[in-house]
Amino acid sequence: MPIRELMKRFADDTYGSTLDKVNAAIGSVEKAFAVKAGFFNSNAVAESRFNKIKTANKHYLAHEYFNRMFRKDLFMRGTNRPVVDALSEKPMTLGEICAHPLLAKEPHTNIFQAVTMLMASGQVGPSAARGNNRKSTTRMNQAILERSLYANDIGYMVSPLLRTGVLVPWFIQLLLNAIRQNLKPDDYVWGVLEAQGQRMNKEGKTIEDPEENKVEIRLKIAEFLKTDLPHLKLIGVAQA
Repeated sequence: MPIRELMKRFADDTYGSTLDKVNAAIGSVEKAFAVKAGFFNSNAVAESRFNKIKTANKHYLAHEYFNRMFRKDLFMRGTNRPVVDALSEKPMTLGEICAHPLLAKEPHTNIFQAVTMLMASGQVGPSAARGNNRKSTTRMNQAILERSLYANDIGYMVSPLLRTGVLVPWFIQLLLNAIRQNLKPDDYVWGVLEAQGQRMNKEGKTIEDPEENKVEIRLKIAEFLKTDLPHLKLIGVAQA
C-alpha cells in the first residue's frame, strides 16, 4: 500500500498520457530507493515487490495495479454517470441535480449516494454560491502564471468557485499564459522550454530533437483544449 500510494501521488502530479504517468511514477519510486529513503531502506519485501511491479506491462499496471486510477470515469455506472453528465453543464445544488431531466426519475437516496461517492473520489466538490472574490483570485493566478516564465515551482492555481487550490501543472500554466496574451501556444511553449533548457518527455524519455518536441507540444495542446481548458474555465481558474 505505501508503494501504491507513493506511485499514485507521483502519477497524479504528472501531465500526459497514461503511459507517461506510469513511467513517471516508476521512475520517481526508483529514485526513492536509490537515495535509501527510510521506508524502502528498511523493507526488503517492499523493494522486491516493486522490482516485480516495474517490469510488468505498463497497460496492465495502469489497469490493475493502480485500480484504474487514471480513468475514474470507467467506474461510472448508473446514477454516477448521469450526475457527472448533469454537473458537466454547470455547478448545481442538490435540488437542481435531483430535478435534472437525466435524474428526475431517480430516487433521491441514489443521487445523494452517488454525489457522496463522487466527492470522496475527488471527482466533484462543493462550490461557493456567494462571496467569490474573483478579483483577488485573478490577481493571484496571474502572478503564478507570470512566475511560470522563469520557474516551475508552483503547481497549483486558485479556484474561486471551489475556494481552494487545484493542481495545474507547469506545462498547462504555460498554455494559459499563451492564451492570456493571445500568443500562438506551440511557439510560445517551445520558446520558454528552449530558453530554460527544458525538453518534452514521451513515455518516460526526454525528447532531444527540436522538431519532435514541437510535435509533442502540439499533441499536448490538442488534449489541453479538449479536456483541461473547459474544466479550468468552469471552476474559474482560466478566464471564460
